Amino acid sequence: MVTGDIDSATAAYTGRHITSASRSGAADLTVDLTGVTHLGSAGVAVLADAIDRARRQNADFILISR
Repeated sequence: MVTGDIDSATAAYTGRHITSASRSGAADLTVDLTGVTHLGSAGVAVLADAIDRARRQNADFILISR
C-alpha cells in the first residue's frame, strides 16, 4: 500500500520501490493507492512507466484506488 503524496518530491522513491517489488516488471504486482492523498504528474509518470515495463514482460500490474 502506498500512502501520502506521490509528487515530484516522492516519485523517484516510489518508483524505485515499485521497480524492486515487481523485479523490474517481470513479476505480477498490485499497487494499492487508496492511501494516496495527492497524485501529481510525476507520480502518474512513475505508474505509467511501471505499467509499460509489466506489459513488456507479460506481467500483471494492477492499480487499486478509491
